[in-house]
Amino acid sequence: MAANGNLMPKQLPLELLKTIVECVPSFVDLLRIRLVNSTFHDIVTPLVFRSVTVQNTTRSVNNFDRILTSASLKVCIKKISYCDVFSDEDGCMLTEEDVAPLNFRSLRPRYGDEEFFIIETLRKAFARLHELPALREVILNLNPLFDEGVRDRDTWNTYYPSWRYQDATIGQLWKIWRALRLSSLTIHNLLGWRDQDTEWDGYPLFDGLSHLHLSIASSPRIGLYNQNSFAKLWKTTIQDGLHRLMPGCTYRGPSPPPLSSSLSRDLTSLTLHSDQVVGIIPALSFAGLTFPGLTQLSLKLIFFDERTGTEDFIMRHHSTLTKLELFNCSIFVSDVEQGPARLWSQVWSHFANGLDELVYLHVQRTIPKDACDHQHDSDFNESDSDSDVDLDSGLDSDSNSDSNFHSHSHSPSHSHSHSHSESYSHSRPHVHSHFHYHAHLDSDLDPHAERPVPKFRYHIHHQGLGYLPNPTIRDAEEDLALEDLCATVTRRGGWAASD
Repeated sequence: MAANGNLMPKQLPLELLKTIVECVPSFVDLLRIRLVNSTFHDIVTPLVFRSVTVQNTTRSVNNFDRILTSASLKVCIKKISYCDVFSDEDGCMLTEEDVAPLNFRSLRPRYGDEEFFIIETLRKAFARLHELPALREVILNLNPLFDEGVRDRDTWNTYYPSWRYQDATIGQLWKIWRALRLSSLTIHNLLGWRDQDTEWDGYPLFDGLSHLHLSIASSPRIGLYNQNSFAKLWKTTIQDGLHRLMPGCTYRGPSPPPLSSSLSRDLTSLTLHSDQVVGIIPALSFAGLTFPGLTQLSLKLIFFDERTGTEDFIMRHHSTLTKLELFNCSIFVSDVEQGPARLWSQVWSHFANGLDELVYLHVQRTIPKDACDHQHDSDFNESDSDSDVDLDSGLDSDSNSDSNFHSHSHSPSHSHSHSHSESYSHSRPHVHSHFHYHAHLDSDLDPHAERPVPKFRYHIHHQGLGYLPNPTIRDAEEDLALEDLCATVTRRGGWAASD
């Protein structure tokens, strides 16, 4: 065949073979190509093991341990994902139908030696991640709910496996952080509950990261809250950790471990998602936070208020921010009768006039669009109460780790109707009580006199969720202002949506 001018694969330059193999879309095909001969084995192995996924099963942690002890394989790993067996790649709880093919009885509950073995194997494996020279990204998809308490095999004290898995992974990362070179850290379902104090809670290490994604699970079980732990998590672990990300930050706490040498690198992507509204209680303040290279920001259930400084934080990055996502964020109202200090229409106009580089915008709001489009005869109305390498099943492809955000469909309000559909997060479906409050800034006028439409008219949709009521503010000009903001983004050739 060489006489006919045809080249066999082994006669092609290695650089060309590598380019061809990198274009193979199927992970299964890559595994087959790896078995062809030693040349293809050497070319394909770094592609197959560049991303490794481990789950909390005996088979998976054993395979993970074998990879980390292989000198030829551990040098290939650039990304490690831990995924709880009941959590998908975005940290969402799997349904009963999802886990049925996995043989549910072999996964939970696991009492005694099996659970202990899995946790300890994970702990030892994560303690060795600094031995991976190419590792740059870690993703932790933790269990979004707590398991039932389990008796410790030695002391017979009750412990919670979900918390132990978190401590086995995050706790070990904390201990070796100064030896890592991570640029990206994603934690889905960081638990806002502790059965013991941890060092990494009191001194979080996020320095050196260019991408940080945190989603917080507030309670050990749906509907229950532990305020002290949850508040401490936001104040100490998250807020103090964010301040450490700022270039030039110096820490004055007691005996901190050495800073990463990569502290000067700018944060470019930040995601903070909560499963209940935060910013007042628990407290969170963006005051003083500035990241010169921030281009992407995603916030969920974060209060907009002078104390949180959320709006000002966003505007401080007007010259760099290209992507903004706001999911079910609220404007805080301390006095219902006086109304909010700032309206959403003002916020959207501020963004439209100031976010010069924004080309991607997604806004998800808590109540239907037309909730305040109707005139009402009174200022106050009560509504009726609304009752990669997959180590468990084989080798997996390197999947996209970006979160998928799902919009909710809303039914528009009908004339003089005060019943609205909820679009709150599925993790907090229980609404204790809510009412609707309609007010005008010129409320001192005679209610029986004919009066012009006020410049600002706002609507409060009150939900008793979490530690504080979640009053959702809607004003008459909001929809138009948001449409103008979306139009501003699309005129730049960008993408914008609100729902």
